[in-house]
Amino acid sequence: MKIRTRLLLFLLPTLLGSIAFISSLLAYNWYQEISEGFQTRLKSAVVAAAALVDPNALELTEELQEIQKELALTRLHIIPVRSSPLPTIPTHVQLTKPYKTEEGASVMTGYAPIFTKEGHIMGLMAADVSTDLIDQKFQESLFLILLGSGCTLAIVVTTLYLIANKISDPVQQLNNSALAIAAGQYGESVQVSGPKEIVELANTLNTMSECLHENINRLKDNSLLRERMYGEYE
Repeated sequence: MKIRTRLLLFLLPTLLGSIAFISSLLAYNWYQEISEGFQTRLKSAVVAAAALVDPNALELTEELQEIQKELALTRLHIIPVRSSPLPTIPTHVQLTKPYKTEEGASVMTGYAPIFTKEGHIMGLMAADVSTDLIDQKFQESLFLILLGSGCTLAIVVTTLYLIANKISDPVQQLNNSALAIAAGQYGESVQVSGPKEIVELANTLNTMSECLHENINRLKDNSLLRERMYGEYE
């Protein structure tokens, strides 16, 4: 198995696991932030609308209808105390959990009490908002997370591939040089660039090749000298 393959197989699972873990944390955190921001917006809407209602008339004015349009409320309506759908009349802002309407839409309702000058509760200001906005915002956030994760993964894989090539190419040169020495091509040197350890290994291989070349030449000279001396002796 090549170095680049080993490096990618070793680091990619760890990288993918880390990206998946971080993406999950970001997605969860963003969903909570979007949900809390949505609830805060709904609370602000019902409080602002309740403050504009005449407790003696309990009617939707044009100003309230404009607020409904500007805040993208599904419905804004006033409920007299005697017609309240809640078991107890809230004295502060109250939000319901998301529920399905008869039309199949998922909505959340916020209630805010309408007070008279004397502090009595005359009715409730209710605002319905479609929770599809939460899902839409979350999907946009999830797309950004996935896009960022994909770009990060592509950059890291490309970087790992280049680093692996920078290591494997010099190693391949050293392997070819070692095969050349084994084939009897002594004295040849190989020049590689890369990490310090690989450069030192190349220098050691070059030194070994030169020493082998010198030793073999010395053995040849000694062999010729012995033959000459043996010939003279004969």
